[in-house]
Amino acid sequence: VVAAFLSPLLPAFTSSLRRIQSGGGGCVTRKAVVSDPTALLEAVREDLTEKGTLQHWQAAADALAKSLGEGKEEAELILAKAFGWTGWFQLNRPSYLKPKLPPAPEQITQALRWLSDGPLQLSPQQLKVALAKKPQVYLLDPRASYEKALEVAPEQWRSAEAFRALLLKKPQVLDLTHNCLLTDPAERVINEDGEAVHCDGRCTNCWRVATPRLMGQVLDGVEV
Repeated sequence: VVAAFLSPLLPAFTSSLRRIQSGGGGCVTRKAVVSDPTALLEAVREDLTEKGTLQHWQAAADALAKSLGEGKEEAELILAKAFGWTGWFQLNRPSYLKPKLPPAPEQITQALRWLSDGPLQLSPQQLKVALAKKPQVYLLDPRASYEKALEVAPEQWRSAEAFRALLLKKPQVLDLTHNCLLTDPAERVINEDGEAVHCDGRCTNCWRVATPRLMGQVLDGVEV
């Protein structure tokens, strides 16, 4: 199963992965590290005050803090990472970046309740680990992401038990809601050479790209 899944990747993805790693593509993201969380939150609150949306932000943070049993500032930092405020702050608050507001408090509460009581059965500590790694997908309709990710997962992780075991090690797999091995190449964009592009352009959410790393593999000597 493993060999069959990886073999189609090697010739097609090597050049594009090298291009991505050298800065020529958009499929790899960098971890956001905030050296001054206090300054970040002050900047977020200032911007939201100007837009008249600070009350919504604070209500969402209160709901998240209550559900997690954490302080409000910790909840705000999770929201900042989840909805683009961290990158916005690190880039000196450029006007072309448009960070988003979090969902309504009741949606956050509902999402976290499903994560705890649903098929994933995440403990408070497991939930905190997941939110630290990939917060947005866990706060925005995680049930829908779970169902889609499970549907298109490689065979070895397509059972609820196997998927959960993988998610506890790699929380980001909840965001893998696409698998271009399961799509029709004939429906892909045609390049200048008249050939179908080898990918659907959804690398950040695609099992095909993520699987080698999840298995400790590399593609033709190129880490992904």
